[in-house]
Amino acid sequence: MSLKINGQRLRSHLECLAKIGYREGAGITRLAYSREDVQAHEYVAVLMREAGLQVSYDPAWNLIGRWEPTLAQEDRHAWAASSGESVWPKKTSRPAIVMGSHLDTVPQGGPFDGALGVLGAVEVAQTIIENGWSLKRPLEVIAFANEEGSLAGGTFGSQAMAGSLAEEEMTLLQDEKSALARAYLNLGLDPKLVPSAKRDREFAAAYLELHIEQGDVLEGLGIPIGIVQGIVGIRRYEITVHGRAGHAGATPMAGRKDALVRAAQLVLDINEKARSFGPGTVATVGRIQASPGAFNVIPGLVNLYAEVRSLDLKTLEDFEAHLYRRVEGLGALAVVLRKDPVAMDRAVMGHVEAACEALRVRHQLIPSGAGHDAMNMAAVAPAGMIFVPSRAGLSHVPEEWTDWEHVTLGTQVLLESCLAVASHE
Repeated sequence: MSLKINGQRLRSHLECLAKIGYREGAGITRLAYSREDVQAHEYVAVLMREAGLQVSYDPAWNLIGRWEPTLAQEDRHAWAASSGESVWPKKTSRPAIVMGSHLDTVPQGGPFDGALGVLGAVEVAQTIIENGWSLKRPLEVIAFANEEGSLAGGTFGSQAMAGSLAEEEMTLLQDEKSALARAYLNLGLDPKLVPSAKRDREFAAAYLELHIEQGDVLEGLGIPIGIVQGIVGIRRYEITVHGRAGHAGATPMAGRKDALVRAAQLVLDINEKARSFGPGTVATVGRIQASPGAFNVIPGLVNLYAEVRSLDLKTLEDFEAHLYRRVEGLGALAVVLRKDPVAMDRAVMGHVEAACEALRVRHQLIPSGAGHDAMNMAAVAPAGMIFVPSRAGLSHVPEEWTDWEHVTLGTQVLLESCLAVASHE
């Protein structure tokens, strides 16, 4: 007997969720902890209960649906019918198979980013439970809080669960006047208890996350499933370029020290350097500020904000060393952010690959250029990610779209991967 997810049911749930925070012509806006985000959590909590999951929230407002395969059928039905919330199971009898993603969006986002990973996981759990499938391990489905970073840093809920909250975020939680602390107080939670959401490594046998690619590699190759090798590391820099301000009309071109011209040359150099490392490395100068910023004054100072991403740590280090050499004599460089690459677990990747082969689905190993909750969960569990194509590579925009056949197929691969991991001792 083989299990098949209910693609029509999943589509219906995704379409209903997409109405929460939707504005005509402006996409979907469900900022973390907003009224719309709360409504989305409430909707998914109902779906979790209907699927037969026990529902709870941890101190970081991560929504958790849990199923214990050893419970009697009547207890499962009681969970599904319950409108109350259970005690958060921080300690577990046996490591669970954990699946999840997030429900919050960027301003004017699309219907699949995060939502697919949560509702796809609910569908997988419901398919297993309603078919009376016997598993050796519990299941957990998690909707992580504040993945998009509307308040504090991104992937906030999974950072809390992994025990990797930054010092800056911990400080905000201690300050009841901060927007982050107020958000938790408004939810009826104590912000100072958020760090206690940390879970032990023993709680999960594996973490699986289904997500849209948010790029155009899979679509370009005509391949429906991407098996994520790892999540890229990120380096962000603020670069100051010095020049000499002067009159825009009275200063001859030969005698100028235009900071913006120097900065423009640096921007081109950053672009070319990224290309020299090959397709796995990207670099972006996303913000430029010229001072004094007047039409008739030669810029005397420019601030650049540059970002470099790569799956290879040595590439990031080499790029940084190059930037320091390149900026020498022009101005100064300050590191704003350093996040190292996170590799996905080879054994979990193997289970996903075996699932694709069993389903006779074309698949491709692929890096993730965006950050995800999986990069934090990898610190407490063997983690793996499954990508499905994004039309034209678009995401974080109202035009974000993934074909329904790919939604269904990706969720079926998630199911098969979950069963494979659950059966592995």
